[in-house]
Parts: sequence; structure tokens; C-alpha cells
Amino acid sequence: MEEFGEIAMKTSTFLVETPQVSIDGNAATVKFRQIYDSDRVKANSRKTLVLTKQGGKWRIKQERSGN
Repeated sequence: MEEFGEIAMKTSTFLVETPQVSIDGNAATVKFRQIYDSDRVKANSRKTLVLTKQGGKWRIKQERSGN
């Protein structure tokens, strides 16, 4: 029989601040500040998502990030 050690539960926090949404037909752009915090990574950056509407659902076409 194999024995397994303890599994440490890790937490992370993902926040979206100041979202700005622009929609033009079947295309949309979402700009926001992303704050991510975990036990291994901390990030605070601007994100831009370019979305397209396909089959009635919004899909991410492109993601860009920068400070």
C-alpha cells in the first residue's frame, strides 16, 4: 500500500480593477488592471482583451499585457 504525504492548500487572489468595455458589433475590447497574488507570484499590470462573438458566445481572440 502506498502512503501519501500532506497536500498543502495554496491560495491565490485575482482582482480586476477599473474595467473599460467597448463593443462594436461582434467585436469587443476590455481594458483593465489585473492584480494577482499567490504564494509564488505577485503581479500588477494592465491587460487588454480583444474578443469576438462567435455562435452567440464571446471568445478571447487576443490578450495583451503591460504596465
